[in-house]
Amino acid sequence: MSTRAAPPPVWDLPGPAAEPSPELVHDLGLPPVVARLLDRRGHGSIDRARAFLNPSLEQLKNPDQMAGMAEAVDLLSRSLDWTASPPRGFGVWRLGPGLTLCAPEPEARPAVGVYTDYDVDGITAGACLANFFDHCQIPVAIYQPRRLDQGYGLKPEGLDDLRRLGVEVVITADCGILDHEAVAYGRALGLRLIVTDHHRPGPRLPPADAVINPHRPDCPFHGEPLAGVGVAFSLLVALRSRLRDMGVFDHRPEPNLGQYLDLVALGTLADAVPLIGQNRVLASVGLRVAEDTTRPGLQALKEVSAVKGTLTTIDVTFRLGPRLNAPGRLDDAALALELVLCPDLPTARRLAGELDEYNRRRLDVQQRLMDEVRDRLAGPEAGDGAIVLHGPDWHRGVLGIVAARIVRDFGRPTILLAGDQDPARGSGRAPEEINLFDTLSQCAELLKSFGGHRAAAGVALDQRTIEPFRRKFSELVRRQAPDGLRPRLRVEAELGPTDLDPYLLDYLSLLAPFGTANPEPVFLIRDASPREPRLIKDRHLKLGLMVGDCFVDAIGFDQAAKRDRLAGRIDVVGRLRHDAFTGDMAFHLLDLRPAAP
Repeated sequence: MSTRAAPPPVWDLPGPAAEPSPELVHDLGLPPVVARLLDRRGHGSIDRARAFLNPSLEQLKNPDQMAGMAEAVDLLSRSLDWTASPPRGFGVWRLGPGLTLCAPEPEARPAVGVYTDYDVDGITAGACLANFFDHCQIPVAIYQPRRLDQGYGLKPEGLDDLRRLGVEVVITADCGILDHEAVAYGRALGLRLIVTDHHRPGPRLPPADAVINPHRPDCPFHGEPLAGVGVAFSLLVALRSRLRDMGVFDHRPEPNLGQYLDLVALGTLADAVPLIGQNRVLASVGLRVAEDTTRPGLQALKEVSAVKGTLTTIDVTFRLGPRLNAPGRLDDAALALELVLCPDLPTARRLAGELDEYNRRRLDVQQRLMDEVRDRLAGPEAGDGAIVLHGPDWHRGVLGIVAARIVRDFGRPTILLAGDQDPARGSGRAPEEINLFDTLSQCAELLKSFGGHRAAAGVALDQRTIEPFRRKFSELVRRQAPDGLRPRLRVEAELGPTDLDPYLLDYLSLLAPFGTANPEPVFLIRDASPREPRLIKDRHLKLGLMVGDCFVDAIGFDQAAKRDRLAGRIDVVGRLRHDAFTGDMAFHLLDLRPAAP
């Protein structure tokens, strides 16, 4: 079968470079190119630049101000016994599919239940809540739905399982905001429910005892795009403060929430929420905690992922996060939760090895699906507007990953659906030009359910409505982008010979962690002379670039086909990073073309 080649990316070049702020250059000692980047990203004043370059916990808002927080803290502080005897040593017990108990023994009755999602955000949110109650000697049961046969969100059967264990109070993490019927079901069972979530709410809130979500229109945090783990962490900060006022910690140690920030950073970065405001602080400080974590599960996870030294967004996105996600994509996410909560390193190493094997299997399944999707895009199904494809036997656990790759390569919103019975379920991703959640909202009459946010969403629909949905969704996308959509490389700055100083990377690192809304800068180098190009493993292009009288090594991963374009001088677009082997500055090539005349 033939495979449709992805269209060449459009280079979105920056306008004429303005003079950098003298304050940033002289008072802060920044190179002009870094000062220009700060200005383009809205941090041009010296006060804003200092705050951005030095994220600290003092910059966090008071979580007591969040809508729903007072009700949640009141319920937890009054409903649970905070006077338990000194620690006896908690264990982590797998009680069944998706069900984990943190308690001194597997027969213990949990006082509180946590219902969380199966992805990294949900896993880390659940682990933070479990750690807190564990520290306070309150047994906790954690339920995670199974992606393949239950799907996302709060499910009655999970609430049934928690109630059978004796749970009276349930906290959701990274889910629940749209699950009105399930919340009502839980209330009918006699459960008290606290919903903590970061997904967009509907026109009304679920009938829970408390609902904490920064996207609530009445929330003073409205516009703070916290991840699910960030919302759960905010609840714990507020709850600890209330317990401190109650005197609970007068004669016993209180939980050190700073030690939870390794989990908060993992969930925040893995969920690709915008790294601005609160999230930048949580991710930046949390990565530093994660580098020296004492958590056996994360130590073992870093070992099996070959992650050493300074921890970066790339490590989380491409090494740690995929391994934590892998069991939930193929089987049961409880294995990943067990690893994160594991109290001893030998057991953690065994569990990390199991996660690594799941990840290898996930990669195989993902590559087969990627090949099939690309083959189908070589035919008439490619269409224009959006990409909506259905495969009855496709593996639901990897639909989102493959959809994200298709968006990256084709620049168009992509929804991949699986299942041979009603409803078909799928995952969607979208480029930044398209608000996926809002676009799906306009197709609601064709969908059984949907949820998510601007860039990612999940959907369920009957087989008979797939084609009508495809047509309407594509038409809505065409209206939003009448000139069509293509992959884009957004270039922020041009580098000349005087900019390519070896110390530039140290200054660029001050802008990290990189991610959504704070991307790793993409640079343009004009009129470079390629030197000694060669291929590595027949896939990667390695070469040198002469820029004036400055030489820089360059590598283009999976860009072997571009060797044929090196006949003369070239313009190149890419990122500056440290060479993995030498530690020297290297240019990571994203695209190239003949130099402009």
